[in-house]
Amino acid sequence: VMSPTEQKGNFYAAVFIPEKEGGQVARVAIYHLDNFSKPTIEVHLPAKVKDVVIRWNFDGSALLILANSDVDESGGSYFGTTYLYWLKPESKVPTQIYGSKDGQVQDIAWSPTANEFMVIVGFQPASIALHSGVTGKQTTMLGNSRRNTLKYNPHGRFVAVGGFGTLAGDLDFYDRAEGNTVSSLRAALTVECTWSPRSEERRVGKECRSRW
Repeated sequence: VMSPTEQKGNFYAAVFIPEKEGGQVARVAIYHLDNFSKPTIEVHLPAKVKDVVIRWNFDGSALLILANSDVDESGGSYFGTTYLYWLKPESKVPTQIYGSKDGQVQDIAWSPTANEFMVIVGFQPASIALHSGVTGKQTTMLGNSRRNTLKYNPHGRFVAVGGFGTLAGDLDFYDRAEGNTVSSLRAALTVECTWSPRSEERRVGKECRSRW
């Protein structure tokens, strides 16, 4: 996954290397394209990680790695285990933000305009938190609710926080400028939502399509 902008005169690339038989765990290596012979940092992931989601922030100065395993050896979750890491491309070590003890990471989202990200984590009702993209640390706990979807609008002011799929379809619109929820509604049977380029949200339901 390429960084969205150049840093130090060229782009970074984040590469996932799957686990191999013989004890070699999965890892993510970050390369600067001026020197592809050696990674700037490698993140060695826990055993039995199957795949990862890699998300860069808007200016390519930091990224999130969400590692997924089908196995939960504690027996606490049918859905396996997730691990969320924050790091900068030239970091000496990654920072693990959430691990197996925190429950499933339901969703992550970077702001498109500010160096911050939001996370939904834990069993339902899950915790919804805002983190600094500069340090990776939590800055605001927004509460606990039955939600599993985060969508920043293109201008970065509003975040749609939804509970879709197997959840009831409740949806909140959180205003980053004001720091509060400006409206809430229920969109039953919704499975996916997206913002239009002008920040008018659209939803795709199980049986219909509509705009609001």
